[in-house]
Amino acid sequence: MNDAGAGPPVRGAPRLGKAVSREQEAGPGIAEDLGGSGEPVVPGAGLAHGLGSELVPADWPPLRREEVAGVLAAFGLPGDGRAGEARGVGPVLRWHSPRPFSAAAIVDLSRCSVFVKRHALALRDPRSLAEEHAFLAHLGRHGLVVPRVRRTVDGATALVAGRWCYEVHDILAGLDRYRDVPSWVPLQSATDAAALGRLLGSLRAAAAGFSAPARGPAPLVARFELLRAPDVLAALESALDRRPSLAAALAGRNWRAALERDVVPAHERLVALLDALESAWTHNDLHASNVIWRPHNGGFEAVGLFDAGLADRTTPVFDLATALERNTIAWLGLDADADADADADDVGEGLARPALVRALLAGYRERAALSPLERRALVRLLPVVHVELALAEMEYYQGVLGDPDRATVAYERFLLGHAAWFASPAGRDYLGTIDRSLEGPAAGA
Repeated sequence: MNDAGAGPPVRGAPRLGKAVSREQEAGPGIAEDLGGSGEPVVPGAGLAHGLGSELVPADWPPLRREEVAGVLAAFGLPGDGRAGEARGVGPVLRWHSPRPFSAAAIVDLSRCSVFVKRHALALRDPRSLAEEHAFLAHLGRHGLVVPRVRRTVDGATALVAGRWCYEVHDILAGLDRYRDVPSWVPLQSATDAAALGRLLGSLRAAAAGFSAPARGPAPLVARFELLRAPDVLAALESALDRRPSLAAALAGRNWRAALERDVVPAHERLVALLDALESAWTHNDLHASNVIWRPHNGGFEAVGLFDAGLADRTTPVFDLATALERNTIAWLGLDADADADADADDVGEGLARPALVRALLAGYRERAALSPLERRALVRLLPVVHVELALAEMEYYQGVLGDPDRATVAYERFLLGHAAWFASPAGRDYLGTIDRSLEGPAAGA
């Protein structure tokens, strides 16, 4: 069967009405008193990771028990919760995710626990979720541990209700050790880094043969579209007509000059290699918080992954570059330096974690080979691997949330700040660590 067609049909996706009518009119932000509904307040409900290290009020209303009960009924799941079974109060929302771009929770039922996730339709619809679910299904069929995606009684993997879209996943067995850790915090140990590298190497092999084209239009996807262009500035300029929210976020900024300074030099070193790189679907967000762990030889092994929200057709070395950027650099320290008006020569010192870099690369190369071309491309891609996601975040904050202040942070700290760091002495040392780590043969070669 062609995997490009493995997802559920988009047309006729089921819709839910009364069970979530209270949520349908809720706007961004938490407007309701969580204690006023008679439901117990779960610690963390209504809070999310912000642009720093602190939890902040969430942009999206937290899931409610009545809402979840209606969703579960549409997915053919019992609505009686373990803890509330005797009282008949419905499913028990045990934990609310602090991830900022949706509302999600672990829900305990009498016979199982599931993960329920609610998206704004402005971000994800049945078509875009079908793309993610088809990729997860392919990975599962080819030996990777991924969560089973539940289907509604009508056979779809997404449920539309008002301006929301829901998905339900089974819970993977193991430890979600990093679930409360912000995305820009490095791994805890070299052992964890090697384990994550092995998982990413296995993902590369499992993803091979997934024939779906690049994703259709959807916000907040880690694309490889602008970076593939010979002239990244011209490609961005031409994209603004079809991305009005991004155009609005860039309006009034001298973005051409800023990108010419911070992004274009690195991109020009990369562009000659692009046509020869393999095209493949990649996860594009293998931070430790999207990984399930199990104890192994006195440490932990990464045994499964979830959340394909940023997945798209890129190239395997893009996935590796993203994993290095997410897990081996303490980016929140760069933000702290900027807030403290540190001396420009000192900004970004001490952020790199060389031991994690070496371990992650060694783990990856246990499971997947890097060609000489990919080794060169990795070092050249890292300084710009974040560019399209940073632009997508600007678009999200400006167009979906109507928050130009956070769009500015994404522009200054994420888009430009990360690129500038790679050109600094600290960033060049980091790239040198990668170069040196790839000089010798892989373990077992």
